[in-house]
Amino acid sequence: MGDTARRVGAEPGGPKHDFWVVPYADMVTLLFALFVVLYSIGEVRIRKLAELRRAFALALGTETQSDARDGSIDAGSFTDGDLVDGLELINAQPGPMRQFLLETLPDRFEEIAGRSLEIVVTDDTVAFEAPLSALWAPGEVTPREDFQVWLLDVFEGISAYGSETRIRIAAPDVVVSRDADGRAVRSEELCVRRLTRLRALLRVLPQVESRTIITEFRPKGPVSGSWEADATITFAFATP
Repeated sequence: MGDTARRVGAEPGGPKHDFWVVPYADMVTLLFALFVVLYSIGEVRIRKLAELRRAFALALGTETQSDARDGSIDAGSFTDGDLVDGLELINAQPGPMRQFLLETLPDRFEEIAGRSLEIVVTDDTVAFEAPLSALWAPGEVTPREDFQVWLLDVFEGISAYGSETRIRIAAPDVVVSRDADGRAVRSEELCVRRLTRLRALLRVLPQVESRTIITEFRPKGPVSGSWEADATITFAFATP
């Protein structure tokens, strides 16, 4: 623009004022550049607002698939079998996180629990399911200590990939004990307390954000033996 703009002086004998005459083409170029800058700023602000909205939705447990799409994040869901039915997740990316989970989950769990771990891998998620009795002593709210160490190691590892986790306990709805006043304590109440304790345990890790952990209780069919042996816990990992 500096090559085409002309500096114009004052008329002879008139006031001494200088001004610049900018050609129309250069003015259009300037306006277009300004529009591009303002548009970019607007896009960034819209994206940040969408991320903020999604963060609030996750924290309140109210996010839906349409919310995820509105935030320009593709929504996915589990589709393989009863293990993953109903656990809607945001897309998981294959690669380092999946490799980490598959290398970390099975062997140490089998060493701790004395049984193999059921793992389901889809395009969107890595999920594992275990009997509730493998992780908690009967009637206890706090998980077994060796399981706590294993779980903290898993979450410390996946936090580097920004993973979102859903934890679901599915258990028969039965009376499991009575409190000091004789009130019946049902399995759902105990399981919700266990999920709350589990969240508190994971929040010990500074790199794990509370909003990335979503918990759920779901009733399941009648008891065939011990209710805790029939009950299961599912951990499903996905990257937002």
